[in-house]
Order: sequence, then C-alpha cells, then structure tokens
Amino acid sequence: MAETNLKEYQKNPKFRIRKFNGRIYIFNRDRAFEINTMSLEIWKNIGKDITLSNLVEKMYGESNTNIENKIMEFVDFLCINELIIRVDS
Repeated sequence: MAETNLKEYQKNPKFRIRKFNGRIYIFNRDRAFEINTMSLEIWKNIGKDITLSNLVEKMYGESNTNIENKIMEFVDFLCINELIIRVDS
C-alpha cells in the first residue's frame, strides 16, 4: 500500500472509511486507523464513503456532535488498547 494514498485521504477533513488492499482504514482530520473484518461488514452495509456525521445520523436519526466525540473517544480507546492499529503519517 502506498503511503501517499493514506496521506491523500487524510487531507479530507471529514471522517472516512476506506479499503486498501483488503484492509479497512478509518480516517479523521489528523489520524488514520486500520480496523478489523467486523468493520468491513459495517463498511459494506452502511456505506463506502460515509462521514462520521452521516453515520451518527443514520444510527440515531439526528446529527449530534456529542455522539461524534464519544465515537472518537472510543476509537482512541481501541487504539490505545491495540484493538485497532493507528497508522501515523
């Protein structure tokens, strides 16, 4: 996987889920994480190009910055506990 691909997606200020060479990555403003196959099912069923705001809206019926922040806190927790892999640029 070319590092330039990851950096290109990280330029987008919105939260994204992308697939590269059979691996799934989620992106935020300044972070990228590799996630597991369970997330692949989410990626397939919710959308290949969904923002975090849209994900929250689909799940809860409304946009809520507080929910978005809690999701990012959870992602950080998963990364700290090595349940997902942070990809540093």
